[in-house]
Amino acid sequence: TPANQPGLHTLDAAAALLRLPADTLKRDAAQNIRGGAALLAQLARGAGGALPASEADWYAAVAAYSYASDPATAADFADAVYATIQQGAARTLASGETIALAPANILPNRPQALAEAARRDRTIDCPQRMPCEWVPAAYVLNNPADPSDYGNYDLANRPKDGLDIRYIVIHDTEVDYATTLQIFQNPLNYVSTHYVVRSSDGHVAQMVRTQNVAWHAGNWYVNGHSIGIEHEGFAIAGAAWYTEAMYRASARLVHYLAVRYHIPLDRAHIIGHDDIPHPTQSQGVMHWDPGPFWDWAHYME
Repeated sequence: TPANQPGLHTLDAAAALLRLPADTLKRDAAQNIRGGAALLAQLARGAGGALPASEADWYAAVAAYSYASDPATAADFADAVYATIQQGAARTLASGETIALAPANILPNRPQALAEAARRDRTIDCPQRMPCEWVPAAYVLNNPADPSDYGNYDLANRPKDGLDIRYIVIHDTEVDYATTLQIFQNPLNYVSTHYVVRSSDGHVAQMVRTQNVAWHAGNWYVNGHSIGIEHEGFAIAGAAWYTEAMYRASARLVHYLAVRYHIPLDRAHIIGHDDIPHPTQSQGVMHWDPGPFWDWAHYME
């Protein structure tokens, strides 16, 4: 785990604040909650010098608690927390106990910088106020003498041209985020995806317009009827790369796309690369991402 990413070391930081072993926070739910509260209080003092006077004033601390690398992602996280407070929530634990949070009409006081960061370029095809950037994949004719030799995707006008979008395919990159973008920007790689999600903070790069056919599934029929989402990480070490920020951002993106294209939110339509058959060769040559450490139950929930 990279030492220079505080967001990946919150357990150790919380344990240090409580002066307890990290294993205690792992196994004791009460101490785990206390650790989270201590960490949030520390961030609040760092932001304003003292604990906020009201629930509405905790916005900056909650945004900092996301440990996002950019203000827009942090603001999105804080907005979602306050939306949950306003709407209320309830969960039933494995023990059968039900925990409920009653709705509370608390409107957050957003610092100006975070409020401005929440505004985004609406030309990018992402959920409103979701931090996304446009990083176009290459579309280049590699051989002028051969019109079929081009990369890295097919132009289309889905779904108006008859290629209805039926699936969303989940991948992992097997390289880091920056390298992934470089691969899809090289037309000689003959590969692309519509979206890439970063591990550390859930930041999204859109690389191919959803109307076009990205080359991501190794099966042109599936490519023609799907949207591909790559996730930074390595399948064999997925537990270390598939962060809550990544799950959250990806799930929000999938929900947005599913509503837009009328895709059922079930595992017959939200599929992994490992669910796709090869059109001409044995299944053994196909990819097996996102792998056994991708938490499908948590993701679909």
